[in-house]
Amino acid sequence: MPRYIFLGSILLISWLTSTQGKGWAGQDSCSRISNVEVKYKDYYLNYLGFNLTTQSVDTAGAFYSYIKVAVNECCHFMDVSFTKLNRTLLEVEDLALTAVGENVAVVPRPFVFYFPEFTTNNDRVVYDFDLQFIKLARSSGQAVVMLKPESKKQVSMFYIFKESSPMLVMMLAMSWFVGILGWITDHWKNPEEFPSPFIFGMFEGFWWAIVTMTTVGYGDKAPKSVPARVLAVVWVLMSAVFLSLFTANATSILNQSLKEEDYTETVGKKIGVFQSKSFDEFQLNMGAEIINFERYEELDMALREGNIDRFLYPDYKGLILLFNNFYQEAKKEYEIVKVFDSPFQIGMVLSMLPELLSDEDRSFLRCLRNGISSRDRWTKRFLNYGSIVHSEENTDEDVTAALNQDHLLTATYYFLAAIAGLAFFGIAWDVWKYHLKRKTNDSEFQAEVVDVEPGKHNDGMNRPVMNVNNEENQAIPQIKDDATWF
Repeated sequence: MPRYIFLGSILLISWLTSTQGKGWAGQDSCSRISNVEVKYKDYYLNYLGFNLTTQSVDTAGAFYSYIKVAVNECCHFMDVSFTKLNRTLLEVEDLALTAVGENVAVVPRPFVFYFPEFTTNNDRVVYDFDLQFIKLARSSGQAVVMLKPESKKQVSMFYIFKESSPMLVMMLAMSWFVGILGWITDHWKNPEEFPSPFIFGMFEGFWWAIVTMTTVGYGDKAPKSVPARVLAVVWVLMSAVFLSLFTANATSILNQSLKEEDYTETVGKKIGVFQSKSFDEFQLNMGAEIINFERYEELDMALREGNIDRFLYPDYKGLILLFNNFYQEAKKEYEIVKVFDSPFQIGMVLSMLPELLSDEDRSFLRCLRNGISSRDRWTKRFLNYGSIVHSEENTDEDVTAALNQDHLLTATYYFLAAIAGLAFFGIAWDVWKYHLKRKTNDSEFQAEVVDVEPGKHNDGMNRPVMNVNNEENQAIPQIKDDATWF
């Protein structure tokens, strides 16, 4: 989200909070503290962040104002400084515990705080060493934010056919298979409608199967043998089921293409967080890959380039407040898709062992807590924070295709393999019949020699008599064959 979304109203809030609340830690407490230093990792500008323009802490942040005013109310004229930590993979916990040894019992001494740290309860101490935790704000829960998705486009007829192609291919393959079976079972009984050779008869069978499947019923072909009619009955019943499934599948694909995606789903997504990876992984069970960022600009760039799908903002009510009242243009670009109703605290940790804290030191910490808490409560009342709600749109159940596309393709492959096998044997049958016919013709169809002998007729004249072997008297047996293709 652009940095401008976190500025603006913070200036007004900072001025208002600086005029509220009174506190006094006592001279004894203040004399033990030389200065207050806040070492911070870069965070959201509306809380406490680093301003790239001024190359220093952003004074418009609410936490800057909370800490600055509260410290000076507890101890007048106390020096308060903010130091940005260098980029590091170490957590705030590691940094604070490492720096514990730097604090000594000699007074006056500095109070060094590390920011940001998070805790789920109203804890005042954190870690195994019970370091002091100062709450700066209480969040109502994180918000899952993403770039607004593009609206769905109208679905074309081509898209529906493309998505239904596995079902179409399977139906064509099965029709081809049934057509071959129809030719095999009805060829000898009905050679006029299912003729030889196999290649021609196969396509005639395919035509009959398609016409039967679509219930067109031209009547140009009808099986006559008993096995072929049994096959036809089975194919008619199966075709009714296949057509119903195809219609349902196409309708399901159309509904699925028009349905908006459930963007509240986080399982399997890449979600960016800003300096809070360990805490968010511990508190939220999102089933997502959590990616931590040290700079907000890097997080925003990763979101825009598609390297992450969403990012977590620490307080959904605060973000809704900014969207609705101050930065409505940003609301057109970003969308809160989910909120976690899991309150937690955002604060800072004092890098000092508890045994080094005197009663006066604890008095200062109490004053600091009260001053910061009073400003946080007053700011939220002023902005009507408690009345902010996030209403999620109801999402229907996911719509999936009626048929498993992988199963359809698998069935198609089996039918194509069966078709290839039947086609191989059918063509081999035609070739065998062709050679058999050629061999029979060579051996049977030969011209016989005509024998002519002299003889006498009944009329007493000596005339030669011609004896002719007539084809009608010696009919040559022929093999009935429908393979007229050759």
